[in-house]
Amino acid sequence: MDKRNIVSGVLICLILVNFAVAVTITNRNIDSIIQEIDNFNEKEGTLNIFFSSNISQQTETETENLKLSQLPIINQSYTILEVWLTITEIGLVGRNTDNFTIFGISYQFDLYEGVNTSKLLQSADITEGLYSAIFLYFDEQIQVKTTEGTIDLILPENNFVVIPFNFLDNESLMVDLEIKENQTAQILLGFDVIIVWITNTIIITLNSFII
Repeated sequence: MDKRNIVSGVLICLILVNFAVAVTITNRNIDSIIQEIDNFNEKEGTLNIFFSSNISQQTETETENLKLSQLPIINQSYTILEVWLTITEIGLVGRNTDNFTIFGISYQFDLYEGVNTSKLLQSADITEGLYSAIFLYFDEQIQVKTTEGTIDLILPENNFVVIPFNFLDNESLMVDLEIKENQTAQILLGFDVIIVWITNTIIITLNSFII
């Protein structure tokens, strides 16, 4: 094989390699462009999440009800200053759309700030659609600051909850949360908290309302 044929073969190989690379890059660029178009076309609305709290202390309870007949009854209560709860994930259950994760990182907030009032917990842009419920994951350890010091309590129940939406003025009527493009919706999470000092645990009942 003469030199001219060798050079021609090398050039053909280089052309084929470059063509393969160009096709790969083009395909990737097309995928990126399609994804960007999908993201651009995705309609979103804003959701403001507020919370309120009712916090009580279980200092003297019938042992039969608590099934703690071997434990003494404690007649002691504390002046509560802060109740720090950590949510590790919060999201919406889709009715006619996919589930939507609002955030999936640990977010700590003081439940005591919501006593006798409502406070903003989170604001987020949500994909347009109907959502039937809100879901939350909690950290099982809750920190309570009192006049006697800081105490770590345990959430003994399931740290994952799914709560359907109700109207604020009609708690028995379940309703879907509707997110509309460029509009703002608001919900209220109501935390009913009982601190059981006899076991250093905390019981949380959660409701969600459309406001």
